[in-house]
Amino acid sequence: LVQLQARLGEMMEAFLAHDEPVGLAEGLLDKVIRGLDMGVVVVDRDLRVLVWNDFMEIYSGLTAAQILGQDLCEALPELSRGWFTRKVRGVLLLKNSAFTTWRQRPHLFRFKARRAVTGGPEWMSQDCTFTPVLDADGEAVAVCISVVDVTETHAYATLLEQSREVLRDRSQRDGLTGLSNRHHFDQG
Repeated sequence: LVQLQARLGEMMEAFLAHDEPVGLAEGLLDKVIRGLDMGVVVVDRDLRVLVWNDFMEIYSGLTAAQILGQDLCEALPELSRGWFTRKVRGVLLLKNSAFTTWRQRPHLFRFKARRAVTGGPEWMSQDCTFTPVLDADGEAVAVCISVVDVTETHAYATLLEQSREVLRDRSQRDGLTGLSNRHHFDQG
């Protein structure tokens, strides 16, 4: 996300250097953010939604028009207000990014998985980054939350762990009789 922000900043500078109107560069940035295949949400100190991109609209079922200006925890009651508030306040106070992975918290936003219909997991697993948004004076005025769908990664990690368990069990049993072998007793 930091690299994306830097690249978008460079693109905006290039536009401005060619005497293009600022509105054109801002319009380009808005289109890029709206079209990303990842969620982008910006909340202010009071948890009011300032940015809500297309990814968030598609998976939440809430349009930007419905949620902009609303308290995010009121609009999405499945969010843990206490946990979310502490996370946002920490980012604002320290002016430093924070992260949550699917291993710590399977999902921040309870969205249906893309492939739930075809037999995959029901809920989308997510990695989220909380990044402070600084004003011209360097004060943290908002937090940008990027939401990455890592459902497939989670599913493959689960399959890998299940395979390891099967191999661990098979390495301690005789293939013909199914009885515990010497390796099993040496481990115990």
